[in-house]
Amino acid sequence: ARLAPRAAELARLRDFALRGGADRTRPPRMCVITGAGVSTESGIPDYRSENGSYSRGHKPLTHQEFVGSDSLRKRYWTGRE
Repeated sequence: ARLAPRAAELARLRDFALRGGADRTRPPRMCVITGAGVSTESGIPDYRSENGSYSRGHKPLTHQEFVGSDSLRKRYWTGRE
């Protein structure tokens, strides 16, 4: 299976995003749908696999924890454990 897009495909996508749809008068409305299969194929680590983050003790923050703690938000945004 081919993982990387071809240069021509990237050029068409870039043209569409920068110059707009058929009338070219305004940027197009665009929606990108992605998921675990797309991200893991791209090399982004997952959570649930045998070697995933959850298996190493990772516990994601709940929304309530995030909004309720300045120190947890700072840790989250700086990427420090």
